[in-house]
Amino acid sequence: ILLEKQGLIKLKDANNLLSTVLDIVENPKKLNITEVDTSVAARALDDVDLAVVNNTYAGQVGLNAQDDGVFVEDKDSPYVNIIVSRTDNKDSKAVQDFVKSYQTEEVYQEAQKHFKDGVVKGW
Repeated sequence: ILLEKQGLIKLKDANNLLSTVLDIVENPKKLNITEVDTSVAARALDDVDLAVVNNTYAGQVGLNAQDDGVFVEDKDSPYVNIIVSRTDNKDSKAVQDFVKSYQTEEVYQEAQKHFKDGVVKGW
């Protein structure tokens, strides 16, 4: 989805969060796209021209999204952290309290300490 948003490829369904290379319907730049485990992508940068690296692994190899990223997802990305619960538990006080406490400036600032400018506030 990120590559489509940047105009590099076109997918069958740009909203399908489970898209794979098999869902690419247009690749005008003839990019050679290889899927790898997310934990490997950042360490493969010496061997590839471009890699999609999530923030957790980018930080582990000293990358900063704002300084090193060619493009960075925004707060509307479907890949920001999502809080989920069982359907029968979603309205419970404990879950609601957790969501309320997570979506605070304090949590955002703490994430900034660990992930620098790669933090995307999704709320």
